[in-house]
Amino acid sequence: MVQRFLNLIFCFSLILLVTFSVIAQEKKATDLDELKDAHINFKNKDYSKAYGYFQKMYEQYPKDPTYNYYTGVCLLFLEKNPEKGLKRLRLAATNDVPDDVYFYLGLAYHNSYFFDDALKNYNWFEKKASKNKAKEYDLQNHINKTINAKSLTSSIVIPVVISKINIKRDSFHEQYIIPELEGKFGHRNRLIKSQIDSTTGFSAMYMPNNPERNEVIYYSMRNDKRGDLDIYKSTRKADGTWSEPENVGDIINTPFDDNFPYLHSDGSSLYFASKGHYSMGGYDIYRTVWSWEKKQWSKPENLGFPINSTSDDFFFVPSPDEKYAFLSSSRDCTVEELNVYRIKYINDNPQIEQISYNELIIASKLEINLVDKNDQKAEKNNKPKNDQGEFIKLETKDSFLFKSEYDSILNEAMKYQLRADSLKWVIDSKRSQFGDSQTEEQKKKLSNELIQLESSIYSMQKIADQLYERVREIEQLNLANKTSSYEVKQEKSNLESIPKNKNNTLVAKTNINDSISFRQIEQINNNDNEVVNENPEVSFYIKTPSVYTAKKPIPTNEKLPKGIVYMIQLGAFNSVKSPDSFHGFTPISCITKQGSNLRKYYTGKFLQLKDAEKVLPKIKAKGYKDAYIVAFNNGKVIPINDATKLETKQPPGNASENLTSNSTNQIDPDELLIQFTLKFELTNQDTVLLDKIKIQISDKAKINKELKGNILFISIEWFVSFEETYAIKKKLEPIVNKEIEIHAFFGEIKIPVDQARKMTH
Repeated sequence: MVQRFLNLIFCFSLILLVTFSVIAQEKKATDLDELKDAHINFKNKDYSKAYGYFQKMYEQYPKDPTYNYYTGVCLLFLEKNPEKGLKRLRLAATNDVPDDVYFYLGLAYHNSYFFDDALKNYNWFEKKASKNKAKEYDLQNHINKTINAKSLTSSIVIPVVISKINIKRDSFHEQYIIPELEGKFGHRNRLIKSQIDSTTGFSAMYMPNNPERNEVIYYSMRNDKRGDLDIYKSTRKADGTWSEPENVGDIINTPFDDNFPYLHSDGSSLYFASKGHYSMGGYDIYRTVWSWEKKQWSKPENLGFPINSTSDDFFFVPSPDEKYAFLSSSRDCTVEELNVYRIKYINDNPQIEQISYNELIIASKLEINLVDKNDQKAEKNNKPKNDQGEFIKLETKDSFLFKSEYDSILNEAMKYQLRADSLKWVIDSKRSQFGDSQTEEQKKKLSNELIQLESSIYSMQKIADQLYERVREIEQLNLANKTSSYEVKQEKSNLESIPKNKNNTLVAKTNINDSISFRQIEQINNNDNEVVNENPEVSFYIKTPSVYTAKKPIPTNEKLPKGIVYMIQLGAFNSVKSPDSFHGFTPISCITKQGSNLRKYYTGKFLQLKDAEKVLPKIKAKGYKDAYIVAFNNGKVIPINDATKLETKQPPGNASENLTSNSTNQIDPDELLIQFTLKFELTNQDTVLLDKIKIQISDKAKINKELKGNILFISIEWFVSFEETYAIKKKLEPIVNKEIEIHAFFGEIKIPVDQARKMTH
């Protein structure tokens, strides 16, 4: 009886032990998954989702550079006050975090009005970053904005602020209540019946509402040639209809976004917001005046600080009598909010030439500084006296996309590129003129010419890049609007009409409409050697015997085609598989990782998900019941949902070059591993110790050396467990006669060793 009782206790204890062990393993897996999810959200710029986990880690490791970096960047985009993010980014600015910490530091300093510090960090990032990286972050544009901000804040006039209302972003225009106006404010897509343009998702305009007058409306749309937002106008005709949109010209519009126009009731003063011209950060507000004599707009004038700030400032609307004006700003707001200000427009306050930093910050907040007793609030609803009820319809073309547009835009892009390249030759020629024979005055003049030429090159290159981007958009839109030429129905009735080739193989014809079309051939065979696609890069077919042999083995870690490619994973194995085991599937690919015995085998390469889905049942019918589709973008695994979104945005077989949007989608969670590294230093005289060190470590470990002066910095990577790393550390310390440090990395980011040890135990 006692023995039976003891046996029951033993069994119960064993069950508890196994249960707690499983729970512990699941807990650790969950911790690592949380870290992976947060890292991917961060790379995708979804800072609100990423912040929760990183803040939790920051609270556990408040002095760790990595979590100061992650939370600092998140706070920079989520918090009203940039000081919180700035404080953490300062602490993070070490060699253990990505170099773009200096870019974000520059941005944080800029938003905090420390412009000299912003320039220092931008310049430091420029030294460390590659040219492509600097272009990806639009670094030169940020530097220009900081220089502009220094100039615009050198002397200021404090405006009279009557009211300040914090409101949700999508309804800010409802606060523009001006009883004297017989019109309405609203989103362009709600006021104008024209083709919906997703790029103007955040916009606003004023719609006059007096059918007796020949009104003109101004609004923002995408520029077909450059892809940015431009300001257009339409005129009400005698029959009450509105004319086709007309671009207002390059005096107002820039290669950057130009938006939120308002034509004053005087008929000649146009207010608008722009990220170009002389912006100090995001959208700035400008005023331009129509010259009836010259028949053109004047050079836009920046309304200056503090009406403009380092944040987005836009939609400036003065009352008809110019006693007051409304404007909106994202300063001191979360990402979902805006502040709507009502200020006294005609301002007699004196100009302040020298202002302290504290005074600058106070002025930037545009706090209420006047209580107007005579101010009577209008009705909350901004209903016009003569509400039309329905939105107006413009005389516009059916589509913004024309096939003939492709060649013309490409030619224009090449012209701007040629001008930029030609100016580079001119600069090289002028630089060669510098010499000892020249006077200081001549050198100064030549330097000024070089600065102007470099500015022109930057402008030309910016326009060329915008035009090339539009060319790619046209290619993508053409692809999205076309029915795939290899969607061939395989019913017998259709197969009879398809011609046969010499090998009695049925071949589907392809349509070639223009130079942008992508040619895809589908072949259908009646025997077991079924060919779905004969493109060597993108295809699937069955061929027995297998095309792979001892002389031509299944490729391992081959370079995949650029762009979106779908493959079907057959399984993961701990050993090399024979080609005969895959039933003649072609192509076959094997992917393995350094230091791992796990080998993943895939078959097929497809440009569209629907084609992979057609083949998947055939794969499963051959015995691979657990086979599934995996999406790759430029060789990296991404979620299927993300792949289908990108699938229609780029031409087949050609990856998108937009680094800011696509690089964040190229993260393979399986590659985000925790690994350990040993680090120590040697002198030049101690290098003989390296041979003794190599004997103590496995062949898989990698030794990196970096010589700085007389010091040789050694790192030994990568170990998958803390215990293994610690054991090697104890072996090597007697050899080098000094303490060796253990560092932990998640991907390429350093994390606390304590956290890594818990996750990998």
